Amino acid sequence: MRLRILSAFALALLLSAAGLVPACGDPEPARVEVTVVVVLAHDRDEKVAPKLDCLAKEIRKNNPKLTGFRLGQVTCKSVPLDGSETFPLADGREAAVHVKRCGERPERFCLEVKSPSLVGAITYSAACGKYMPFDTGCVTKKDKDRIFLAVMVEACKKKTK
Repeated sequence: MRLRILSAFALALLLSAAGLVPACGDPEPARVEVTVVVVLAHDRDEKVAPKLDCLAKEIRKNNPKLTGFRLGQVTCKSVPLDGSETFPLADGREAAVHVKRCGERPERFCLEVKSPSLVGAITYSAACGKYMPFDTGCVTKKDKDRIFLAVMVEACKKKTK
């Protein structure tokens, strides 16, 4: 009986040393907060949600016919580094966001956004706390609003000055 306990202990020690079993007290994998904001744009009126003023001005540079902008669904999820989560968009569409640390710039995160509504995947390096907007090229079924996404990641330690 005592030999079995020692053998089990030795096996657990070997597996832990080899990295095959997490040791007691190991921290959980790092996670970041990812926020996906759906922005719906149209040409029916000129109402712009106050939080979207700057984005609306930028979008109008390429799409002057889009005059009205409103917030759609806003979703925030905790995503593990080297992991993915799906985010709801509009009309049952979803986007998957994969997060990892950027090798060349460790203070940034590399995000890959995939959605059947996007052509392929979009991969980019993200600064913490900054939104990156995307035109999905899709419109909603009911109102024919153009669907834009804005994606942000947060997990950086605040720099002390």
